[in-house]
Amino acid sequence: MLHWAFFTGIRAGEGGVVSADPPNLTLQAAASSPHSQAFMLVGFAALIPVTHIYNTYGFKVFSGKVHPLKE
Repeated sequence: MLHWAFFTGIRAGEGGVVSADPPNLTLQAAASSPHSQAFMLVGFAALIPVTHIYNTYGFKVFSGKVHPLKE
């Protein structure tokens, strides 16, 4: 739970009340423009299959190459 709180910027304030910095920033104000979000969506949609194919290829290349040590 500590890691989640660290990366989101949420922390326990005075008296144990959970707050985020800055307290008056809304999700809509913090969001990027729709054009930026569309650009990122297209980029991720293209890169996720490429990453999946690359990892699958790597697993196939190295499958069976590692064996446990014999004592």
